[in-house]
Amino acid sequence: MPDADRSEIPVFRRSVGALLVAPDAPVRTALESLENSHERLALCADENGRLLGVLSDGDIRRGLLRGLSLTDPCDVFMNRDSLFVRENEPVANVARSLSARVNVIPVVDAGHRVVGYYSYRQNLGARPSHVRQTGVAVVGQGYVGLTLALTLASVGIRTFGIDSSDTVINTLSTGKSSFYEAGIQSYMDRSVGRALTFSKGLGTVRADTYIVAVGTPVDPVSGEPNLAAIKAALGEIAERLQPGNSVIIRCTVPVGFTRTVAKPLLERISGLEAGSQFLLAVAPERTVEGAAMSELRTNPQIVGGIDEESAEGAGDLFGHFTDTVINVGSMEAAELCKLLDNCYRDHIFAFANQLVPLTESLDLDLHRIIKAMNTGYPRNNVPWPSPGVGGPCLSKDPYILASVMRDHGVPADLVLSARKVNEAGPAAVVDKVTRLLAEIGKPVDRATVSLIGIAFKGNPETSDIRSSTSLPVVDAFRGAGSMRLYDPVVEDAVLAALGGSPVGLIEAFDGADAVVVLNNHPSYRDWDLDRLLGLMSKPAVLVDTWRNFDPAVLKARRDLVFGGVGSV
Repeated sequence: MPDADRSEIPVFRRSVGALLVAPDAPVRTALESLENSHERLALCADENGRLLGVLSDGDIRRGLLRGLSLTDPCDVFMNRDSLFVRENEPVANVARSLSARVNVIPVVDAGHRVVGYYSYRQNLGARPSHVRQTGVAVVGQGYVGLTLALTLASVGIRTFGIDSSDTVINTLSTGKSSFYEAGIQSYMDRSVGRALTFSKGLGTVRADTYIVAVGTPVDPVSGEPNLAAIKAALGEIAERLQPGNSVIIRCTVPVGFTRTVAKPLLERISGLEAGSQFLLAVAPERTVEGAAMSELRTNPQIVGGIDEESAEGAGDLFGHFTDTVINVGSMEAAELCKLLDNCYRDHIFAFANQLVPLTESLDLDLHRIIKAMNTGYPRNNVPWPSPGVGGPCLSKDPYILASVMRDHGVPADLVLSARKVNEAGPAAVVDKVTRLLAEIGKPVDRATVSLIGIAFKGNPETSDIRSSTSLPVVDAFRGAGSMRLYDPVVEDAVLAALGGSPVGLIEAFDGADAVVVLNNHPSYRDWDLDRLLGLMSKPAVLVDTWRNFDPAVLKARRDLVFGGVGSV
């Protein structure tokens, strides 16, 4: 192939997946691998994943002609002198080695372990690699969109971060993240103004791939999803959609939304047909806030397309930075995966939280019971109890799933019951603090109450207060004599907007009648707790909703009344 043509070779880094075969496996296994992967090479590796050699159709055919059989082991067929590249090899160098003849090159790490492979499939030759043209536009620069845009830019993909907010775009364009996320600033420093630029709206931006990562809140009364933002984003994308482009839905949507709403909207405005003229896929976000920058590279990525080419196109994009891409067969399956991820977690947390009032009425320690149940027993992984379950995903996705279930005539009792249990947690905390203050003769309206941990979770740490279970507690104690707010990550301006007085750690305890610890930030374990408690107005109340501290030590103090969740 002439060198001039090599720049057009579609080069895709893929997860090694089913290509790996063991040296002692029958060669029939390698043939099955070749059939299932649609590649022309199987990779033979030892039990530690180290590359031993490769097997092609030709290697197997020649072995059979020599008298070997399909039951003979792979290592008697394989080519031990195989081409490979190191994992930090520039893609451009790999492209020079790939062709219709050399179509798979394994990637190995420093220990010669197989960590992926590069592929050139001849049947993709007519379709340009979208990512290697004008790049990717990520519409929506919140937690989901910004972390994805930064990750794409970090692997050299030209990326445009799009948002409708002047404030967000202005902040990001200065190279500063608009929220706290572990490790995010180093990504900003490396990418902003280079591979990544920001823009309010798509404007004149032209990309080959458009990823929709806007929010899909639910109505606080009906629980129905509000899809206005995603429809607006899709409409803007449709106005500039070109043949050969890709559209990927990244946000949480009801099952069937992409096919019944997104597809006709895109087709009507663009005049193009999904599947035949542009690719359409769903690739839901699955990261946890506070660890998104690492999880984007390690979590399996689920994809589903309107057709196989659309699914593969989305998989190829995400394969640039993650090793495992799972095609679940349809857009609906991918949409449902995201909902089930979060609803399952909401459900298991609710199981523990529903036991809280029972164990408290029995004067039993739920943490101790759960630890005993889980220890050494392979079928248990019961979570710790908590003051409820909040955050922007687990608090709304059960309502979206319930909406889908109702539309299909399926009862959603279990899903909604779990949500109800978790939403009841904050009120129980408020009742406990109020009761304990009354026991020491300090009515709430004359007490100084310090609330610690306002973000919806502490570990992994985040500054996100959306749907935090701390917020109903803040609302309830606005009528206190004085309400102080402290969080190790959330900015003071955000805390002040909630109606309390932002304070430092020392001031949170100094003269307080009650201190309520509402999340589990790791820094709490480093407190000089004895010194801090000594600053409180005695007698005092300490309620620790996440078992950050040893209850036995705190209950032993005569000047303190202690309360927890799952223990009296």
